[in-house]
Amino acid sequence: MRRKLKLIITLILISISFSALSLTNLFYSMRDNDVPHLRDHYRVLNDIKKHHQKIDILIPQAYVINPEGVLYKFVEPETAQATKKYNIKLMPLVTNEDFNANKVNRFLQNKTAEQRAIDSLVTVCKQKKYYGFQIDFEHLPERDRTLFTEFYQGTANALHHAGCKVSIAIVPARQSIPVSDVLLKRDIYWAGAYDQKQIGKVSDFVVLMTYNQHGAMTPPGPNAGYALDKKAVEHALKNIPKQKVFLGIPTTSNYWTMAPIDNTFKNIKMTLNDKPISPDVAQAVAISYEQVKLLQKKHHLKWLWDKQSKVHYAMFDYQDFYRYVFIEDAASFAAKRQLAKQYHLGGIAVFRLGTEDHNIWGRPSQIQI
Repeated sequence: MRRKLKLIITLILISISFSALSLTNLFYSMRDNDVPHLRDHYRVLNDIKKHHQKIDILIPQAYVINPEGVLYKFVEPETAQATKKYNIKLMPLVTNEDFNANKVNRFLQNKTAEQRAIDSLVTVCKQKKYYGFQIDFEHLPERDRTLFTEFYQGTANALHHAGCKVSIAIVPARQSIPVSDVLLKRDIYWAGAYDQKQIGKVSDFVVLMTYNQHGAMTPPGPNAGYALDKKAVEHALKNIPKQKVFLGIPTTSNYWTMAPIDNTFKNIKMTLNDKPISPDVAQAVAISYEQVKLLQKKHHLKWLWDKQSKVHYAMFDYQDFYRYVFIEDAASFAAKRQLAKQYHLGGIAVFRLGTEDHNIWGRPSQIQI
C-alpha cells in the first residue's frame, strides 16, 4: 500500500512538473487594411481553423485610443466568431493613435482623457466578454515613464476589478545602461517609458517584442537573433516573474533590397541629363515565408545557418548589388521556443498569423535546429 501511494505521489509530481514546463501559445493577427493583401485575412482564418488546438490566446490588432481618450475601431466579426467557435481566448490589442509620441504625451497628461479610456475598456471588455486587453503603446519617450506607469496601473486595476485580464507588449531592454548612442536614442525616444518592475506587478503577463532587431537603415541582419533575445529575457527576469514573461517570436523575414532615400538625405542632389534623380540605399522589407520560397526559387538560393543568431540566411548578387535574406522559419522558431522553455517562461507570443512557415505547427521535436 505504501509503495502504491508513493508511486501515485511520484506520478502526480511528474505531471505537475510537465505542466509547469508547458508554454502558453499566443498569436497575433493584423487588420485587413494594415496588410498588403486582403487574402492575408483569410490566411489568418484558415490558420485558426486548422491549428486552433495550438492557439491558446489570439490578440488581433483592434482598438485605438486617441489623445482625448476616445476608444475606437473594433475586432473584425469573423475573427471574433472563429475564436468563439474554437474556444480560443480573445484579448484584443489596444494601441496609442499612430504610435505618435506627441499624441500619447497629450493623452497621458490629461487625467480626464485617461479615465474616459479606462472606463471604455472596462465597458467593452464586459459587454464583449473578452478575455481581457493587451496594451501596446509605442514610441513612448523616457519623459513619459511615470505618467505611462500610472496610466497602465490604473487600467490594470480597473480591468482586474471587472474580471478581465490585462497584458502589455513592450520593447525590451537588454541591459540597464545602453551600450551605444543608437540604443540610447531608442530608450530616450522610443522605449524608455517601460518600467518593467512596476508593469510586471500588475500585469497578467508581459510580451517582450524581441523583433525588429534589424531593419530600415540598419546593416543586414535577422529580424530577431537568438543571442539578443537571450539577453532580453535575462534582463526581464531581473524585474518580472518568469511565469509572466512571454517571448515574442516573429514569422516575417528580412529582405534587403534597394529603395529611394529622398527623405533621408534631403541635401543630396543628383542629376542625369539635367533631370533630378534619387539616390538609393539598401533597405529591409518584411516578407512572409511564402515570399521567401519565391525568392529562393527565382534566385536558386542556398541557405546558410548563422549559429549565433540561429537563423538561415542567404546573400546573392542581383542587378549589380548584393542582397540579403534572413529567414524566420521553423528552425529559428524552434530555437526561440526552446529558449522560452529553457528559462521556464510563461509563454510565447508569435507575430503574426498568416505569414509563417507552416512547419512551425508540427511537433517541436521534429524540427531540426
